[in-house]
Amino acid sequence: MIELIPYLGTAVIIVVATAAFVVLARHGFRLKRLKHDKIELEFENSMRQQITSKCRTTPRIILTEATVQLNPAAKGDCDKLSISPEEPVQFVLGEAIRHPLLFDAEFTSLPLVFGENVLLLSWDRSEAKVERILNREEAYPLNDAWSTCLALYRQATLLPYRTRGPEQLYTSTEAKRAVAIYRRLVLTVEDFLSLLREKNQEYPDVYQDMGSLVEEAEFALANEDIGTSVARLEVVLSTIHKLILNCAPQGQLTMQVAAKSQPKVEVPADDRPTVLVVDDCYDFLIDFRDLLQQHGYAVIAADTTTAALRAMVEHEFDLVITDMVMPQADGREVVLAVKNSSDKTKVIVVTGYPEMSRIADLMKAGVDSFIPKPYAIMDILAEIERLLDRPRVDQKRKELERKGGAKEEDVPDKQ
Repeated sequence: MIELIPYLGTAVIIVVATAAFVVLARHGFRLKRLKHDKIELEFENSMRQQITSKCRTTPRIILTEATVQLNPAAKGDCDKLSISPEEPVQFVLGEAIRHPLLFDAEFTSLPLVFGENVLLLSWDRSEAKVERILNREEAYPLNDAWSTCLALYRQATLLPYRTRGPEQLYTSTEAKRAVAIYRRLVLTVEDFLSLLREKNQEYPDVYQDMGSLVEEAEFALANEDIGTSVARLEVVLSTIHKLILNCAPQGQLTMQVAAKSQPKVEVPADDRPTVLVVDDCYDFLIDFRDLLQQHGYAVIAADTTTAALRAMVEHEFDLVITDMVMPQADGREVVLAVKNSSDKTKVIVVTGYPEMSRIADLMKAGVDSFIPKPYAIMDILAEIERLLDRPRVDQKRKELERKGGAKEEDVPDKQ
């Protein structure tokens, strides 16, 4: 038995080393070099290549001035905005050089940030057509109204009678405050419905009766009938929730609302920071979601504008990470909706536009941070920690406290 001890020791070392390699591989590190004499190891971080390689294709398209055309409507937009017709043509040629993968598949009405405006581009693998050049209000006609509805809806859900109990409505100040917020909410919804009618969008007639419900709630409050008042207000809140969920802008000009049959968004009910990731590459979404979950975040992935906006109705995220230019989604609309509806949510834009003018446009829209492509995974993880006040440090401190108390030197202070 004694002679087996050296062999057992060797076996233990092999098992421990194997386990260490597995853990490192899961965090994106792989063995690059191993020297046998005196054991010299060298690792490299391969996570970025693993995540981004699935969405790479080989560029095959070369655009010329002859293959970029302006539709009559776009020419009219140039006259209206005092833009030379050559400017959008040169812009599209520049995009083809900077972002060749964008033209690897056909698309229509793809919105691109063009100075202070939005350029809508279509591509059929042989010719690029500039469809329209619109200012922000024209490009996103439903976004502001919808996100304002969402912001007021969130205010209503946080009223004291909902968070601390209906008895709060016995206080005259709280009763007046609740009625005032609900009146503003109903008026905002009515404006949104009017905009939908202008865009020939259909919606159920049930959304028309909310004003009378608020009046009934106010009358009940005046007679100290709290139960009836709360019931009426909750019906209004439930109805508006369904409206903003089912009528989320669909992207690509946002002239249409989302289809009604969409999967329900379920955000984990725990204390982890919540993150919404928006990208139209499904493989990237799944890999990036898994990576963030490994680092202690609750993550929802969305591959379209509609999916992202519907997720925002169900939950006010701590952070939204979105690409800006995507054939199947519109990152700019996601950014506008987030910043118009929430003061809490931080936004990171992953962009292939390193020019300072583009960065200024993003910051003007309220973006908290931008990360240029290509990027290292550890860089984006560090930026997430910075914006969310270093959540992994908090998590480590809580774990140490559960084990018997953490000393100050165990965990670095927040910066």
